[in-house]
Amino acid sequence: MVNSASDAIMYQVSVIGSMLIDERCIGPTLADLRPEDFISDSYRKLYLAIRRLFVSGQAVDPVTVLAEMEKDTSAQWYDVIHQCVELTPTAANVAEYTRLLREQARISRINDLGHEILEVRNQEDAQTVIGKLNAQLVERSGVKVTTMEEGLSRFIERHREKPVYLPWGLPDLDSSLYVGSGKFVVIGGYASDGKTALALSSAWTMSEKYRVGFYSLETDDGTLFDRLMARVALIEMGRIKKGELTQEDYDTIAQASGKVASHNLELIMAAGMSVEDIFAHAQSRRYNVIYIDYIQLIPGNRSRGRTEEVTGISIGLHTSAQRTGITVVGLSQLTRPEKEGKSRVAPSMSSLRESGQLEQDADVVLLLYRETPEDPKSRRVLKVAKNKEGEIGLFYLMFDGATQTFRRHYNQDLPPKTKRKESEYKQVDLSELHGNDPDNPF
Repeated sequence: MVNSASDAIMYQVSVIGSMLIDERCIGPTLADLRPEDFISDSYRKLYLAIRRLFVSGQAVDPVTVLAEMEKDTSAQWYDVIHQCVELTPTAANVAEYTRLLREQARISRINDLGHEILEVRNQEDAQTVIGKLNAQLVERSGVKVTTMEEGLSRFIERHREKPVYLPWGLPDLDSSLYVGSGKFVVIGGYASDGKTALALSSAWTMSEKYRVGFYSLETDDGTLFDRLMARVALIEMGRIKKGELTQEDYDTIAQASGKVASHNLELIMAAGMSVEDIFAHAQSRRYNVIYIDYIQLIPGNRSRGRTEEVTGISIGLHTSAQRTGITVVGLSQLTRPEKEGKSRVAPSMSSLRESGQLEQDADVVLLLYRETPEDPKSRRVLKVAKNKEGEIGLFYLMFDGATQTFRRHYNQDLPPKTKRKESEYKQVDLSELHGNDPDNPF
């Protein structure tokens, strides 16, 4: 709350001073404040000068801002700028200064409207003022409005450095999937085709640089870790399952132990956890990315039909990802494949089980399936079915069940007898993908 006129001045001084002390404050501050938030004319002019310099890509410091203001004779700008720098103890608290300034400005505008309503002459004027007052009262941080000038300043701030996107462990996917914070990715697959293997592999890759939580609503953590060790240490899954590890295997595990311990990947047994439970836990653990295996097992509002229940879960994952900035990779079952004559039709986004909302909410949809469903040794198809900010495509893969790894198939052409049109897909090269054992898929 604003306690005095001196407080109002101090908030403005501290915000301007922070931007002059540390240029890194400018982008976020310009995004959070508007010129009218500065009640004092002189500080508003300094804010606008800083914004002009920043948007044009010029350096912002006391000297450049003073030069920008040299044609304005309405104030002694050297004294004003010096005051802002001297009275600001640190730029580290600029977010709090900004919040206080914004609150102070709103209260000031409400007070001004209070004076206006005392002077209205008719009902129409009164309704106009009341409308303005309501607009101030409902203003909150959750409602974000961006002007073109503000958008430009944010654009410049975001792209001063090369953007960094999440790595998937697949060079071709890394170059085509621009997945950052707050995105929603869906990996769909039939039972036993390896969607959990793909998820574990990419979660492992991401956890080298990011904090990753793998929420399993079906498979226990011991089984998941066994399969992860087969992928990381390249130990045959058969020996792990039978408890027949050799001394050589233990030596290999010892060599990989440091690498395993250094990754920020945590396995969470999540049976019965709702969307709200998952995100509350994820925020408490400070995860950057969460994997959910799988979406259809998350409990929702069961008073409605199953389709509406999964729809609510999908919307909850999508909106919670946006709200928290946590990237969500959710696994989904696919409906049974349709048949066209004696052949099975390849899955599409509409194959995502129990709700069409998943294909609407997802930023990226990956589909993993066997090219020949009846053949356990069939090459796998990894289909990028949706990619909001990139290209779609198909990858053809072969796997080594003993070492739990996928590899690029030497022939990336479509099968000669396919009924699908080749123009439907864009071919993308694939280097290597780790995956599952056909005798123990996950």
